Amino acid sequence: MINWASIQTWNPAPLQEGSSLARHRANQLSSAASELQSAGGRIQSKGETADAARKSAGEHTATATTLSGQLDGLDRALAQGAASVTQLNTQVRACHTFAATTGMVIAPTGMVSIGPTVKATAVAQQVAMRLPTYTATPAWIKGMADQATLTGMVQAAVAQANTIDAQLSAAIGSAMNTPVTTSANGSAPNIQLAANSIDLSDELGGSGEGKTRGNVPQLPLNESDYWNPPEVKNKVDVAEKIDPNKTFPPEGFKLEPNTAYTVHQGGNEQMLRGTYYTDENGKITHVEANASREKGAPLNYDLREPAPNTTYHVMNAQGEGSTTYITDDLGRTETVIIDDLDDKKGARHSGIQSTIGQMGSYEGGSKDSGNKVYDYNGGHAVAAQFGGIRENINLTPQLADVNQANSNADFQKNGPNYGRLENMWKAELDKGKEVDVVIHHVYDSDLQKQHKLIDQVPTSYIVDYSSDGNISSTYVFDNTP
Repeated sequence: MINWASIQTWNPAPLQEGSSLARHRANQLSSAASELQSAGGRIQSKGETADAARKSAGEHTATATTLSGQLDGLDRALAQGAASVTQLNTQVRACHTFAATTGMVIAPTGMVSIGPTVKATAVAQQVAMRLPTYTATPAWIKGMADQATLTGMVQAAVAQANTIDAQLSAAIGSAMNTPVTTSANGSAPNIQLAANSIDLSDELGGSGEGKTRGNVPQLPLNESDYWNPPEVKNKVDVAEKIDPNKTFPPEGFKLEPNTAYTVHQGGNEQMLRGTYYTDENGKITHVEANASREKGAPLNYDLREPAPNTTYHVMNAQGEGSTTYITDDLGRTETVIIDDLDDKKGARHSGIQSTIGQMGSYEGGSKDSGNKVYDYNGGHAVAAQFGGIRENINLTPQLADVNQANSNADFQKNGPNYGRLENMWKAELDKGKEVDVVIHHVYDSDLQKQHKLIDQVPTSYIVDYSSDGNISSTYVFDNTP
């Protein structure tokens, strides 16, 4: 039976030797046929003996010619078979090379599994990203893609081996005018993808029961998983004028522990900036922030320069849902949770978008270098078409190919693109469905250094969404050039 294990031993050398021997014998028989034909022509005598001699010479000439032709055919069949096996050996080596470079394991049956190195990397990423154990990380998603690719390569190699054997058998049978039995039928082998769970809880030492880790909640959304302001013992309405171009609290303003501060931008008569919650140490950890979507309206400066390790809760434009932004220890937007995506269009701020896009568009993240090497946009976590806010907390430097949807391109066929994913959300909203989204920004310092990106540029985005409670697949967008 022809299978992955058997084709590891296939060797073109015996076929090449057989081809050479068949060609040598064919040449000998061809010479013999010529000599017999010549000998028969030299018999000039008449009579029964002479006739019998001429007849014998003719019959042997025909036999030699037939055998020579059969050996010629055998030579061609074996030579083609040897060439095909040589190509097959190249396919098999390519499979082993791909497995070695991607961390895949090929079983003797041909089944391809994700190897321990990839699993270990995926575990490390889950820990670093603080993801649930059931969430596929970039390393695991790449591993699954590599597994599918290698499975296809192995399938193709075994199918090609079946085809080679069937064709060689048919060619030999035709050349020798004798049927040759073979087990090959030229069909594709039944090699399936090996099952690989994305629950890596054993390696993490966890229970693997969907527990969240850090700032990344799971779908379906439960607000208590990501919005837990500290206990409030005091409430303060801040009457003093807050500079629209500075963050709260202003310099010299003393914050008390477990207090909710209601702040108006420019004083009580101006725009409500938000309510700020302090913990037992008097540090602001949660903010119910107000943001206007109207073009030209005042901006909320706390959302322009968000504080580190802070959760910002912003009501959607229609007040029927909310968007929560969670920052990391550098004040970067790390996680965005959209509870009930809005369908009311908001305004853009071209200056902020341009500035954020330029963070990634120049080598080293510095416009002063004057050496533009990457094409980044100021990409919204929540698009303006969904009522996304204009402030910096809602934007990151995003590759143009990730950010900008091609309306003529099919999402699944052409690969991950944030813009095309937004089109999918819009289609769901148009059907009257409720869409919830969780977006995680990954900042891999090694990749940032490799691509000469500043630390404000996410290296990838991990996005999950649900429509009327039906959870989609996880989408991972690579944001490196």
